[in-house]
Amino acid sequence: RLIKKTPNVDYYTTFDNFGVGVIQANSLVKGLKERFPNTKPWNVELFGGSPDDNNAFFFYNGAISVLQPLIDDGSIKIKSGQTGMDKVGTLRWLAATAQARMDNLLSANYSDGSRVDGVLSPYDGLSRGITASLRAVGYGTDAQP
Repeated sequence: RLIKKTPNVDYYTTFDNFGVGVIQANSLVKGLKERFPNTKPWNVELFGGSPDDNNAFFFYNGAISVLQPLIDDGSIKIKSGQTGMDKVGTLRWLAATAQARMDNLLSANYSDGSRVDGVLSPYDGLSRGITASLRAVGYGTDAQP
């Protein structure tokens, strides 16, 4: 991680964090097309990494560069309306925080019988919490694959 506000760091080497976000979003879109070819709009919810981690913004911005055109053309619907790192960021990358937020998203936005078709999650730890929340309401079963 980038250490900010210190005179003791002269150089920082990293990888293409923006590109990682692009790959994550492309994978999500590919999965939506394969699993739900006759469904549009796809209901998608967005999760971001920790707002205190510089990398989280690059991941998110890369993903949004792919997803925003699909949101704009109506192919993807963010049913909760929650976009932007100020709303989707997950402090300290905690699975429990992601799970609690997903619980809230489901009860507030999907209790009408609509389905979550996909979730953008930039980290396996967040995905574990999100998956636990989805499984708790029946996703991943024969009735709701």
